[in-house]
Amino acid sequence: MIIQTLDRKRMLINLDENDLQIFNIKTSAFSFRDEPTKLIIREILSLAVIKTGLNTKNRTLSVEALPYRQGCYILVTLKNKSDRKKYRIKQVESTVLIRFFTAEALLDAISILYPKNMQAVNTDLYLYNGARYLLLRSNKRIPDSIILTLSEYGKCYPCSKLMSALLAEKSQLIRQNDAITYIGEILDRH
Repeated sequence: MIIQTLDRKRMLINLDENDLQIFNIKTSAFSFRDEPTKLIIREILSLAVIKTGLNTKNRTLSVEALPYRQGCYILVTLKNKSDRKKYRIKQVESTVLIRFFTAEALLDAISILYPKNMQAVNTDLYLYNGARYLLLRSNKRIPDSIILTLSEYGKCYPCSKLMSALLAEKSQLIRQNDAITYIGEILDRH
C-alpha cells in the first residue's frame, strides 16, 4: 500500500493486487454500500490518516475508488463541515387534472371560474376517449377553492409530468395555456 499526500486536503492511496488480496477486496464488486467494504475502507483510511498526519476531526470525507488492472486507487478529499454543499428545494409546479364527462359540466365549471381571474394558472383543454380533460399548471399552489369548484363538475386527479406528457401525446388538444380564459370570454359574449 502506497499512501501519498497530494495537498492539505487530499491523499491518494494505491492498493496493489497483494493489498487487495490481504483486505479481501474485489474491484469488480466494490461498493461503498456494502457494509464489509465500508469497514475495510475505514481501516485503510485510519492507517492513512496515521501515516500522513492529516487532521480529519470535524471534517467530512469524500472517498472515490478508481480501480485499474493491477489494483485500485483510493482518492480521499477532506472537507470542512461548513464547506458542504447546500441544496435548496426547487419550487415544484403545481398541476391538477380534471376529467369532465360532459361538455355541459365543463362549460358550467368554466362559467364559474372565469370571473375569478385565472391568469396565474395555465390551463390546457384536451379531448380523449369522449371525455374532456382540463389541465391546470401553476408555479404557485393552486387554491383549494378552485379545485373544490372543479371537483363539483368533474373528477380531479393529481397530475405528474409523465401523465401530462402522456395526455399531450395521446389526446386531441383543444386549447393550450389559456383554456378557461378563452372559453370564458366566448361564454361571456353570449
